[in-house]
Amino acid sequence: TLLNPPCEVVILDNVSKGEVWDVNVTAKFYATSPDLCVGGYNAKLGGCEPPNVDGINAAGGSQDIWIHDLYIESGDDAVVMKQSKPGQACTRNVLVENVYMINNYGAAVGSISEGCVENVLYRNLSMTNVGCGCWIKATNGTDPNSYVRNVTFEDIEIVGTRQATSCGAVSVSQLYYEVDVQYVGPYTVAVDDI
Repeated sequence: TLLNPPCEVVILDNVSKGEVWDVNVTAKFYATSPDLCVGGYNAKLGGCEPPNVDGINAAGGSQDIWIHDLYIESGDDAVVMKQSKPGQACTRNVLVENVYMINNYGAAVGSISEGCVENVLYRNLSMTNVGCGCWIKATNGTDPNSYVRNVTFEDIEIVGTRQATSCGAVSVSQLYYEVDVQYVGPYTVAVDDI
């Protein structure tokens, strides 16, 4: 169990044939006054959001990864696939299953502006009070060959989304911009077979 971690918890960067299982990440909402918040106040939940903490990241060309049997309560994406770097193989062939996600931003790919992610299966996930359920986050970049393809979300239970009007249960954003990221290039990331 990792209680209130200050940053990303598990990062698989250029890992081949990896497995992550039986992990409990708990980053709790804290304080009840907006004046005491560091991350941001969530009126619906009546507390301050935990720091921007991803639960599990598979990135940098990682491949043949199995992520399963987890409990993740975090301040950002619970399980996320990140881009490879130019010249690396794609982040690919990832199975994520049997994960309980609460008070975070669910199952994601990205944000991605270069490189590629492909052949990802998210299945048998349970989400409670997530910001978004399942989403692909892409933004313009400098690589004309960047893409996300063959990503499947299967057997997903979602109970409550905090941002249903902006991203809902399943969302694909071609113009996803993080708060501190500006326009980075002229090329749109190709998104196919979702």
